[in-house]
Amino acid sequence: MKILIVGYGYVGEALASELVDAGYQVVAVRRSELSQPPHRGIEFRQADATRSDHLARLPDDIDQIVCAVAPDGRTEAHYRSAYPDLVSALTSRFPHARLLLVSSTAVYEQSQAEVVDDHAPAAATSETAAQIKCAEDYLLDHARSDAEPLRETLSLHPVVIRASGIYGPGRTRLIAALAHYDLDPEDQSTWTSRVHRDDLASIIAFLIKRPNLRGVFNASDPNPCQLKELSAWAKTHVDKSLLAGASPPSRNRKSRRIMPQRLINLGYRFRYPKFSDGYQHILDELSIR
Repeated sequence: MKILIVGYGYVGEALASELVDAGYQVVAVRRSELSQPPHRGIEFRQADATRSDHLARLPDDIDQIVCAVAPDGRTEAHYRSAYPDLVSALTSRFPHARLLLVSSTAVYEQSQAEVVDDHAPAAATSETAAQIKCAEDYLLDHARSDAEPLRETLSLHPVVIRASGIYGPGRTRLIAALAHYDLDPEDQSTWTSRVHRDDLASIIAFLIKRPNLRGVFNASDPNPCQLKELSAWAKTHVDKSLLAGASPPSRNRKSRRIMPQRLINLGYRFRYPKFSDGYQHILDELSIR
């Protein structure tokens, strides 16, 4: 099976390596040049997947596509390009391929400590989140409205993967901020949800290996926590010299508990089921360098 990864970046690189190791053919695409050679076995193409002339140069025999592109900026236009425009271009170029869109829990508007599972409503009221939701809706509706609904093709099984706050090697801003600074009292009880980069890559691989699955999947560790718990852990476990140059914690967080219920029901086993597991692994790696 040949997998196209659009967005060979922080998550895409980890995913590509895992898929190659599992025996898949992988074609990886990104707009910019690589600073170092790709993982062995990966066919790398420098291309802008929103451009039809660039897409035309990609192989035709793609079975599944992972869309894991980060927007170039924080504007509505940047998000439109990275999400709905890109999804539209990919489904047009590869009409029979199954597409897995790496989305975001930013589409959820719940903010009062609610438990938010895969079936929770997603209002997406901000301009940027609305663009993400537009891409989700286009992808899922495109499959539902296929002209040949009885046709057994992978394109009829699209997947939306809503990732919570992604952390991992090189992404330690939150834990560094909590180690160096005290939380505002109003933030103490705020619930936060995290997913380690390596778990997110493994979740995508898990879904690729199950081509009959479709719909929305929350990608978040199954143990959301309050910021006061994360802060207390950081102050007792983080060597501040390893995470220097931290900025104060940001405000205006939404308090909610993201639950990956569908993944749990399917038997996915998290590498890092709690924030302390993932962050401790990162700290251990930093301390031996």
